[in-house]
This record gives sequence, C-alpha cells and structure tokens, in this order.
Amino acid sequence: VAYHRVLLAGLAPAATGRLQQEAQAVLELALRTRPAVLHTTTSFANALVTRAVAEALGVPWVYEARDLPADAWAASRPAEAASSEGHRLFAAREAEALASADGVVAPGPALAEQVREQTRALPEGPVPARTVPAALDARYLPEPLPLAQARRAVRLPGGARVLGAAAGAGAEDGLEDLLRAAAIVLPDVPELLVVVLGDAAGRPDLRALAAELGLSGRLRLPGDVPPEQAALYSRAFDVFVAPGRDGPRARAVAPRGALEALASGTPVVGSRLPAVAEVVADGITGMLTPAGQPETLAAVLRMMLECPAVRRCLGEEARRRAVGERAADVVAPAVVEAYERLAGGAAAREATA
Repeated sequence: VAYHRVLLAGLAPAATGRLQQEAQAVLELALRTRPAVLHTTTSFANALVTRAVAEALGVPWVYEARDLPADAWAASRPAEAASSEGHRLFAAREAEALASADGVVAPGPALAEQVREQTRALPEGPVPARTVPAALDARYLPEPLPLAQARRAVRLPGGARVLGAAAGAGAEDGLEDLLRAAAIVLPDVPELLVVVLGDAAGRPDLRALAAELGLSGRLRLPGDVPPEQAALYSRAFDVFVAPGRDGPRARAVAPRGALEALASGTPVVGSRLPAVAEVVADGITGMLTPAGQPETLAAVLRMMLECPAVRRCLGEEARRRAVGERAADVVAPAVVEAYERLAGGAAAREATA
C-alpha cells in the first residue's frame, strides 16, 4: 500500500477556505494516482472534501461511519449540548453526508442501524449501510507475550490484579461506574490496580472520585500511549472492562480497546449494550453486565479476579475468535467487494488518499 500525506503549507482563515484548500490538494493527488473509488471516514467535513473531488473526477465515493460525530461532540461538553442547536445542525450535516455518498459502510450492525435512523427523515432515506468489521492491527496477530513479561514492559507490578479500561469522549464511557465497582471489590482483592488508557488524564473528576472512594493509590492514568505500548497493556491486564453507560453512542460504537484486549487473550467484562455485544460473546470470550449498575459489575469482576481458570478459558477463546474473525485478510474481501460493486466490477489498483 502506498501512503500519501496531504500537507498544506498554510491554512485559510475561514472553514470554507480550508475545505477548498483540502479539496484542491486531494484533487491534485487523485489526478496523479487515478483512483477508481474514494473512501473517507467521519466527520462530515471529510465527506464534503471527498464528495467534491469524486464529482470532479466522476468516480464513486464511500463514507465510512466509524462513530456518531455529533454525539461524540456533545459527550465532551455540558449536558445541555446534546439538545443544542449546534448538535442539531451537526447531526443534520452528518445525515446529508451519509445520504450523498455512493456507498456507506459501518463496523457493526448497531452503528449501521444508527445510520438508518439518522437518515430516516431525509427524502432519500433511510440510507442502508454495509457492515464491514474493523480489522485488527497487525501487532495483535503474533502470539502475545506472557502476562508477566508484558507487565514488566509497561512497569506494572507482577503481583497486582489489574483491571484495564480506556477513556471515551465523556461520561458515557462509564469510568465512574468502574471506579465504584473497584471500590466494592477492593476489600476482597487488596492487590487491585485500575489502569485507564487514553485521555482520562485530563479528567480531574476521575481523580477526585478515586480519592473519595479510597482508590487514589490504586488508579493509574498513563494517558495516550503509542500503539506498540497499547498492545503490551492489553496483554498486561487481567481483565479489560468496557463499562459504558446506556446512550446513543455507547449503544452504537464498540470500544476499540475491547477488541484489542480479546486479541491479546485478555477477557472482557462489558456493559450489555448492542455494540459491546457485537464484540464480546457473553460467557464465551467475556461477561456482559447491565449498564449503569456498579454493584453487579463488581460482583462479576470479583469472580473474574478470583478465578484464574475462568480468565484463562475465556481469554484463550477470546484470542482464537478475534484473530480468526478480525485479521485483515479475513475482513478485506468485504471491503474489496464493496469497491468492486461501486466501480462496476473494476477493482481499484492504486492506493487513495
């Protein structure tokens, strides 16, 4: 695969000017590489650029819905943002982008259903979305390191019982519920440690809650880590927790960290939400619990931490399924088929921007 970087020397002062600059740069690249299909991902600004270039070239374009961008925007803001005019306009532009694409793909049925819901009221709607599961990063395909070796690599204590998690865009990630569950488990599992990857370091509310619950010394927030370190952390956890609270985004978007943990042989305990259930097979590769119930989550985590045989059994099956179903060579044919259908049977031979 040939990768190209489109770098702008200077940015126009207004958003419309910047979009025009991006479209011009992508068009110049496309005129050199001659793609048969253009493919972009959320949000709608990417779609505006890609649509303009596709129309200029007379080629089809694909919009990949990886998230619910308007809901992600609202999740990182005060609660009233979800009912604001800004959110309404953002969602409307996303719906227009989805409806104007020649093809829409989503990583799972839950997000594909949200695409249909977003576009149901449009004259062209509802827009169908083809499901193309997200592929695993190649780092997760080789046999994972032994847990003790992974722990040493990321400087986690070998004797700890480690719950891992990843921060999301806001309260929907359920990290508060994880901390409350950990506080319940701590008396029975005194060597407990909670490690949250991602942008949790900028969440003073989590540190405050940990202090209130007596978990200050039990919480680690490494922040965003490089991909190779993320793979080591996934292996170093005893259990990965995806405690999302019920909401539009949590129901539709599967946590990426959960899939990576499963591929690392680490069982996952997650909320019983549609997107999480697409990744975690309850009782087979992990356990699902009702969203927003830290007491129930604590009971399941206590059992998992106290039963290494259960963790090992679930983890082995988790890795077998994740690698068998999400390796790139397994997922790629669905993408190629979608491209070939759009391009009239002629597969694209060149990499695109």
